[in-house]
Amino acid sequence: MVRCLSLIGLIFGLLAAGCANMESGNGETGTAERGFVRALAGIRGGAAEKSHASSPSGPTSGSVSQYMDRQEKEFHQRLALVEGTSVQRVENNLAVTFESDLFFDAESFEIKEDGVVELDYIAALLCKYPQTAIEIGGYTDSTGSESHNLQLSQQRAEAVAKVLQAKGVDAGRISTRGFGESGPVASNATEAGRQKNRRITLFIIPRST
Repeated sequence: MVRCLSLIGLIFGLLAAGCANMESGNGETGTAERGFVRALAGIRGGAAEKSHASSPSGPTSGSVSQYMDRQEKEFHQRLALVEGTSVQRVENNLAVTFESDLFFDAESFEIKEDGVVELDYIAALLCKYPQTAIEIGGYTDSTGSESHNLQLSQQRAEAVAKVLQAKGVDAGRISTRGFGESGPVASNATEAGRQKNRRITLFIIPRST
């Protein structure tokens, strides 16, 4: 499951690089995403098959879309007024993105008080929909060395995971991955672009179909 989720993370990272710049508030799914649907569907299918036995009470094939519809709607409602966030969907998979400045100070992986408050709401939503698996992906801008950025992005992803777990999200649903400076959604030549590239994304997929 962790390996499949990591592949999903890579696809969403490539997807983000081909989309328009992330908008404040709820972002809409861009046309560039459609080119990744088939590949993502194949990966998700493999992950769902492996997790089916461990999630017998999960949504059935006919209800997965509705299950994710409800979850997507609630994420949009929650994040509508939160700047630097977006919700993207590819088939029945969600990518919920937060600019890192919401959670972290520069070069830090300690979550700020306001970030903890926001994660409280996010954890409540994730607990409400337990039949999903979550990979937390961390991204940085290109400032600093590649190795430093990779380490920082992993530390930030793990910090978010710890808060979500402390707030009741089952640790068995969560995996983390640092992507470093790969998969930028904007140019690193400007401060505004670098701010968009520093982000945390929750990749959410159904655990069974």
